[in-house]
Amino acid sequence: MLMVSLGEQGLEAREDLILSLKEVLGEPPVKSSNFKIKPRETFFSVVKSADNPEMEKLLQKQQIGMFLTEDEQVLMDEYTLGGNVSGANSVMRRIYPPVLSWSETNVKAASGNRYPFIYCTPNASGPFPTALVLDPEIAQQFVAGLEEYNQVVRRMPVEADPPWEEPYRGRYITHSPIGNQLMCHGVSVIIPIRDSLEKANEIALEDWKSILEYYSKKKQLDPQSLFLVATKEFAGLAIRLASSYPFIGLMLEEPEEGIFETRFPQDQGDAVKMMALQETYEATLKDLECPTLIFRHKQNPALNMNDALILKPLMGWKRPLFMSLTDYPLRRLGTQEGGDSEASENQEPDPRFSYDADSAKKITQRMLYFIQQNGKSALNLLPEESTEPRSRNQSDSLLKQFDQMTRRLTDLTEQYADGGNTGDEFGDSGNNFEN
Repeated sequence: MLMVSLGEQGLEAREDLILSLKEVLGEPPVKSSNFKIKPRETFFSVVKSADNPEMEKLLQKQQIGMFLTEDEQVLMDEYTLGGNVSGANSVMRRIYPPVLSWSETNVKAASGNRYPFIYCTPNASGPFPTALVLDPEIAQQFVAGLEEYNQVVRRMPVEADPPWEEPYRGRYITHSPIGNQLMCHGVSVIIPIRDSLEKANEIALEDWKSILEYYSKKKQLDPQSLFLVATKEFAGLAIRLASSYPFIGLMLEEPEEGIFETRFPQDQGDAVKMMALQETYEATLKDLECPTLIFRHKQNPALNMNDALILKPLMGWKRPLFMSLTDYPLRRLGTQEGGDSEASENQEPDPRFSYDADSAKKITQRMLYFIQQNGKSALNLLPEESTEPRSRNQSDSLLKQFDQMTRRLTDLTEQYADGGNTGDEFGDSGNNFEN
């Protein structure tokens, strides 16, 4: 995590990890004095069920009525729960689906309009840290999820029960690096879908507040651990929303162009235009008081402008500001590599978000450190979907087992309290991150 300071030579960055989550993330990598050039790892996050030959064979066996072994049936159950992630990479974990609970709701906002959202949380009693995520890839994952759901249903026997549909519509949570890493570490995720995402920048702030108030009443959501995560496309909305609603923290990908529909002057020496821009930015930034983590990359064409318009005023007001700098952007919009060489030339390529593995790994880890420091609820590492042997999968989640142990301790505490004991020795001291 980089703590920002303003010196005579401009912005300087000091490498400082906020906390150590050894049990969750492991030890930080040891810095090497020798610079090594290594090949960059990139991956596409949007995948389809047809890309998984193993599942294709099982679906065909099930469709023609062939007997499935116990291990194959476990894999099929995971798949129909929306937990299949095709294509391995070093960033995303294969989450075991039964540990998740999904809910899609058309939330009625203050204006009377209804907006569809999907809420995904660990399948255990909370509360858990929660993040509202604004990311354009949600739309692509939503469409891909519906296509995959329809394909699965078509290939299943007629008499078979259709799979659970919500995980397919909300597959961003397990199929995208940001959603995947948040969810697999026990962070509940709220995502807008359909028109709610397309019109996110147009939704009035009062409507956003009423939507957040609706979710804040959920027993599994901790209002003291509510975060906002936004990619560069929603930077302006994220700043306005975090300035008017009591989020515990804002995690923001630095924009690559002007926010608030502003245009940058070609020359920063144009004092008149720069002063007008500074007034526009400061009018909204002045109310941004929650801790803010900004993800930056060295290739950002607006790096210097963001220094002057976003970072400088926040540091001047001594707001809690952190940053994480990467060599490359988190992702680019590209097309799926490979494909059928004999495909029609008129066929449009399928757009994909191409992620840089090192940038995605660093950013998602910094997010977890930030949540651990600023939130009141602890992170939990959810069980991973097994590969081999399949016996690693359990019918009940580890979080449910943890709940059972917690309830036993609670019962013991009540028994001792009834006997005249205060029960302080069983008290839950919680997690105190304020040093």
